[in-house]
Amino acid sequence: MGYGVFNSIFYNEDLEKEKKVEEINKVVKVEKSEKPEQPKQPEEVDYLSKIPEEIKNSNDLMIQKLLQKANDNQKVAMMLSDIKSYPKQLLELASKKDEVIDFVANYPNHKKSKGENISIIKDYKKGEIPLFIQWDERWGYENYGSEFIAINGCGPTSLAMVAVGLTGNTHINPKVVSDSSEKNGYLVEGVGSDWKLMTEGAIEFGVNGRELPLSADAIISTLQSGQPIIASMAPGVFTTTGHYIVLTGVDSNNKIIVNDPDSKIKSKQAWDLDVFMRETDNLWAFTAI
Repeated sequence: MGYGVFNSIFYNEDLEKEKKVEEINKVVKVEKSEKPEQPKQPEEVDYLSKIPEEIKNSNDLMIQKLLQKANDNQKVAMMLSDIKSYPKQLLELASKKDEVIDFVANYPNHKKSKGENISIIKDYKKGEIPLFIQWDERWGYENYGSEFIAINGCGPTSLAMVAVGLTGNTHINPKVVSDSSEKNGYLVEGVGSDWKLMTEGAIEFGVNGRELPLSADAIISTLQSGQPIIASMAPGVFTTTGHYIVLTGVDSNNKIIVNDPDSKIKSKQAWDLDVFMRETDNLWAFTAI
């Protein structure tokens, strides 16, 4: 075999190698081009720097409290940078309670809901009293009289918990009970819900409320029999003015389990009976009709 033949063989082998390299490169290019581009992360807005000077220099106690929170919380800073978009009542709420900051911050984006469109099916579990929070976005922005359910809706929210838990009727929710309470005259403007809501008003929702004597034995025996209790609380650990909460049971240490419609944090704690003996104005035990 002559040199020319060998040269031809090597030349052909080199061509084959080059073709394979080109094919591999094409595949690699295709794979690279098919990979989606990573979305750019939005730049974080420095809302603290956007707070108007007149707000920063305000002598208003509520605003001063919010300014302190804004140093460590961008959502509070966001609210203060656009303060005219938020009702004063909700800003006041955020200045007092860290738990509600996300709820208040979302106010400009909320969509008004109607009671019949609110679903609580996921909240309901047979044999249990569900926890409803009055500043839940499903109903907290809705009005109860001249206020928001988030602010003065503890009574209807407590009754809704008890009614749903005892009857299993998931068409009941804090908005539905608030509307009924206002319509039937149980709302006292500037005060909250009349005690009659827990007796007369409860019947509409399939439950019977009866007043309990304020005694340790009455509270413990009622809860152990499976009857939830709504308590009207005086100023103390649960409120600075007045407040309704639900007592749902007794734990192994004889402490009281509560559903506080204004606090997820307090609802996770068990409470000494002494707290209720000191701070309760009235009690109602509930059964299904």
